[in-house]
Amino acid sequence: MIINVGHVATEKFDTTGVSACNNQQSTSVDLSSCIINAASECTVFVRTIIKKSDSYDAMQIDRLKIDTQEKYDALNLQREHHKKFLQTIKANSFDRAMAERPENPISLS
Repeated sequence: MIINVGHVATEKFDTTGVSACNNQQSTSVDLSSCIINAASECTVFVRTIIKKSDSYDAMQIDRLKIDTQEKYDALNLQREHHKKFLQTIKANSFDRAMAERPENPISLS
């Protein structure tokens, strides 16, 4: 039972988490943040399942941990990709703002 829940939590993440983010977010920055948060929530959920799996024998727990670690690694790669994506967007926005700033800005004081 717990193994099935763990698999469902990680395998369904791509379809449910990402599609929910796509439906709710209006900008690429919001979308990336949403996906990063959803990946984190999925990871916490799966770790909680592993901690509560005392009733399973060692082989089942080891298999679940290996499967979960593989899914976690995949989510981590996706999270890192989105972090880099956000950094690129922020850097490009800053570069654009610096290029478009006025030659002689008006003093506010």
